[in-house]
Amino acid sequence: MPITCVFAADGFFTLTAGAMSLTCGYPAIDGVAIRAVAIELTDDSVCWTCTDGNRLELRVFSSADGIELRVRLRGWTTAPRHVSIFQDALIQGAARGFRLAHGMGGGSRWCELPAQKAEESSLLGAFASASGETLSLHTPDIERFASRLHWQGGQGGTRVAWTVSTECIPLPTAMLDLPVLHVRVATDAWGGLTSAVAAVANVTLPKRRTVWCSWYYFYHHFTRADLDAVLAGLQALPDRGGITTVQIDAGYSTSVGDWLEPNEAWPGGLQAAFAAIIRAGFEPGIWVGPYMAGCRSRLATEHPDWLLRDRQGALLAPMQFYGEHRLWRYRDEDYHVVDTSHPEAFAYLQRVFTTLAAWGVTYIKTDFLYWGLQDSATVCRARPGQTSVTYMRDLLHVIRAAVGPQTYWLGCIAPYGPTLGLVDATRIAGDVGPSWNADFGPRQMLEETSGTQIVNERWFHNDPDAVLVRDFHNGLTAGEVRSLALWQGMMAGNLCTSDPLHRCSPDRVSLWRFIDSRGSAAPAMIPGFGGRPRPYLLAMRVLTDGRRALLALNPSEHTVSDRILISDLGRESTSLIREWGPEGVSASASCDCVHLYLEPHASALWLIGGAVETPAPLTLSG
Repeated sequence: MPITCVFAADGFFTLTAGAMSLTCGYPAIDGVAIRAVAIELTDDSVCWTCTDGNRLELRVFSSADGIELRVRLRGWTTAPRHVSIFQDALIQGAARGFRLAHGMGGGSRWCELPAQKAEESSLLGAFASASGETLSLHTPDIERFASRLHWQGGQGGTRVAWTVSTECIPLPTAMLDLPVLHVRVATDAWGGLTSAVAAVANVTLPKRRTVWCSWYYFYHHFTRADLDAVLAGLQALPDRGGITTVQIDAGYSTSVGDWLEPNEAWPGGLQAAFAAIIRAGFEPGIWVGPYMAGCRSRLATEHPDWLLRDRQGALLAPMQFYGEHRLWRYRDEDYHVVDTSHPEAFAYLQRVFTTLAAWGVTYIKTDFLYWGLQDSATVCRARPGQTSVTYMRDLLHVIRAAVGPQTYWLGCIAPYGPTLGLVDATRIAGDVGPSWNADFGPRQMLEETSGTQIVNERWFHNDPDAVLVRDFHNGLTAGEVRSLALWQGMMAGNLCTSDPLHRCSPDRVSLWRFIDSRGSAAPAMIPGFGGRPRPYLLAMRVLTDGRRALLALNPSEHTVSDRILISDLGRESTSLIREWGPEGVSASASCDCVHLYLEPHASALWLIGGAVETPAPLTLSG
């Protein structure tokens, strides 16, 4: 389906693709539409000359599957803070908009139009018509700038903008080419968006790990004695419970920022702990917050010039604890941000990761990476002149070089764009906890795993956070444990637990082994993606023998029922259908639909296709 771009004499332009269009597009600088004293037009370009003599040029190029919008600034010696290729364009013919979060827990989802509130999507976004046609916008430029799609209700409908954060960086040549904006149209939302995701970045990923992480049971109270007990318990399980990696999480250092200095809970030091993990048959992993520095740390007290300050000279402090509660039992009142433009701070972090790798670490979890993405227009850096994205990419490249390509890297509280191609897995939702409705409940995880499934195994392995299968110290019911475990296993991302598996009942260990993510089944897809919202979640994946696994989960407080046609899932109109789970499969029946009836928080898993005598796969991942 072709996309057209038509320029009007006043410089406004209209993009049209099938039943959808973006009309009255016009560029803006720092949120204000440019004031042009002259406009030069051709069939495929427009140039606006501003009142100060600076020029903004837009050219349109046709591609095999859409168009490209290329913008160049001329005359600016300092970039604006933000440049909008278009602002306040009216989207017409669209029923829903898709927003991809900038990072963890950002609300990746489809939103009904007209928009009731402002929405923002990072790197790519999309609009879908009622018939399923999908207009996507994306940029593959992840090295220099952050790019976002915005929309909100406005006069006459929903208004749309595509904005690039240029962060007031100097422009020695008085010229800047913005990231190219690609506009595509597809007949269906899933195909259109997964194609756009691959066009942004299509990363070759290593095999997944199955990780035991100390945080979600021991939290910051984990000690060397606890580690030894967990290692012994896992070794006693058949196949060590399927665990490949044992990772020590936050709380092991004397201070946040002094990563190579273990506290009194780790006699013998981290190197000895890693050696014990290796002897037990596992790969050692460690948690590090590279941009974090507690105010009482050696890093902060001995090297205050390594810390980032705002334009008024005050230290940044994203976390402050002035009352009874303190972070992870440390005494620090303030937590500051390391300025990685400072060469000595940069070298320190390089030494941290080089040392950890030399001590045997082959799995790293870097947390609070967002702290490094501080807008260069608002902070004072030791060496200014680049965007926050460029500074972050510089550090991440050095970390990857320090730990080597064989080390599995999980980014946490991390922006998706700047980490692409460097991390292997990314947390996509906030922390989970042992209760459905309290703080750290699973609702955000369920939303994010659905919304970000289009990037899973294309940009990184999605990390939905820990699976809680334990049958003690857990406020989740047995049915809730099963539902969440099956859903996280179906998503087939990076999988971890913090449960002492050797203390769990056999049925809970069987559930954990059933969702093992190391198989080679295809990534799950979301049936009906981009269509009208359902009152339940649905995911499907193709197993290694060609059969399909279909999982439905009811996250609500109300019973739901439905009839899902086999023909709506693709392929044939009828198929063999069997209920499935860790216990095995039920008798099969040839049907043209799946009947769904779910109590609150319940789930159902079916195996679809194959012959009657075909055995069930070993695990959900094939």
